Amino acid sequence: MTVNGPISREQMGMTLTHEHILVDFVGADKIRAGGYDYATVSPRAIPHLKELGELGLNTMVECTPAYVGRDPVLLKRLSSETGIQLITNTGFYGAREGMFVPRAAQKLTARQLATIWVEESTNGIRDTGVFPGFIKTAVNPGPITELDRKLIKAAAIAHRATGLTIHSHTGKTPVSAYEQIEIIRQQGVHPSAWVWVHATGVEDHEDLRPAFEAGAWISFDNLRPTEQAVKRMTGCIQYAKANGWMRQILVSHDAGWFDPAKPDGGEHRPYTAYWTHLVPAARKAGISEKDLELVTRDNAFEAMKIHKRLL
Repeated sequence: MTVNGPISREQMGMTLTHEHILVDFVGADKIRAGGYDYATVSPRAIPHLKELGELGLNTMVECTPAYVGRDPVLLKRLSSETGIQLITNTGFYGAREGMFVPRAAQKLTARQLATIWVEESTNGIRDTGVFPGFIKTAVNPGPITELDRKLIKAAAIAHRATGLTIHSHTGKTPVSAYEQIEIIRQQGVHPSAWVWVHATGVEDHEDLRPAFEAGAWISFDNLRPTEQAVKRMTGCIQYAKANGWMRQILVSHDAGWFDPAKPDGGEHRPYTAYWTHLVPAARKAGISEKDLELVTRDNAFEAMKIHKRLL
């Protein structure tokens, strides 16, 4: 489900599954509910998106959640202007001690939170006519907090109602990943409905094994145009390939990041290291272009496909 409506596997094509255009870190109780200045953002964002189109990208999963700068109307305009299909989300971002979850929402039960997200999935985000294509949430490092637990439970409840995949900012702490998998299982949801976001940061690849074996999606999405970042990314992909898990991984940059609080939006990081750095390095590491095509096309579609994944 894109900001302009549903698309097929063939239409989705090559996809980056974790990127940002605009992110606003002012906090949930200060942020505006969308309505960012298109005239300010578009001159910075459009050249990057058009460059992606020239490189062969069809679709970008835009992972900025509500109360962190999600703006469906802005995304819809950018998509129409550039031809890049954009996918937005529903859900709340619980990391950083809940500063991006409104205080009123923090008092709701998991089922009440899920009702908000199901409403957006069913009737659209506010009056924009835009529907979310996945559920985005986030947990704090280490053992998850009570708010984290409630958000993950809510996401599982919402998945049961909508079939939207859960993308959870989890990072390098395996214990929080394992706890989330257990929570969604308790709600009758299969781990294949859940994406471990920012798994590239895990220090020991073997810490990913339980999540792979459970059937979860593992997102290697911290690609940068540096030797260290590319080496890390290729190592992660090699680990998945050696263990027969290539059909469970996703690859992206976590780039972009126009910030309204910074002059001229600050640095808007390009989304091109996949082509300029990863593809050549992967070839040398024994990862074929066919492997990468599987990840950026088939895997991306399967991960974003809207259907209920239940136990």
